[in-house]
Amino acid sequence: MKYHHVATSLLFSLAICLQAETPTATEKKIPTPDLCLDLGEQLKERITAEPERVLEFTSDAIKSNPACSCELTKAAILASNADRKTVAAIVEAAILAHAESYRIIAHCALAQAPDATSEIQALFNRMKLGNPLDFPGIGNVGPTPGGQGGNPLLPPLNPMSLPPKVIAPPPVTVVNP
Repeated sequence: MKYHHVATSLLFSLAICLQAETPTATEKKIPTPDLCLDLGEQLKERITAEPERVLEFTSDAIKSNPACSCELTKAAILASNADRKTVAAIVEAAILAHAESYRIIAHCALAQAPDATSEIQALFNRMKLGNPLDFPGIGNVGPTPGGQGGNPLLPPLNPMSLPPKVIAPPPVTVVNP
């Protein structure tokens, strides 16, 4: 009986110690959407003041707040009025700052600048990250362009550019009255 009380008290004290070391949601500092939007606005102001340092500012902001990488990437693209190549450079800087968020960074960049799709896909191929438009965990979906079953490297021949085939009916010789 005595050992039962000792074991129970040890387990209870161990549980209290473990609970004290487990961080709560407020201690983990999970950013709220408002905080991420505020950080995005601050990044926009910094980029507007010094547009030539957009990559540096974006990288620093994502390193210090990786959970806000989506909003920070979109803010950098908006503030810099980025063309397609600059969007790819911003995505690369963001991925290098926090590589674990590469999918969310790419999706947010594509949402902000859909015309930069080919540049972002080329960046992913160069960085050997896969296609940002693939489903997570499945890998590449579909055939490779130029490969068996994929889109040909040369455009297909337009059938409308060929002269039409003329089908002539056979001559009529016998007519039943």
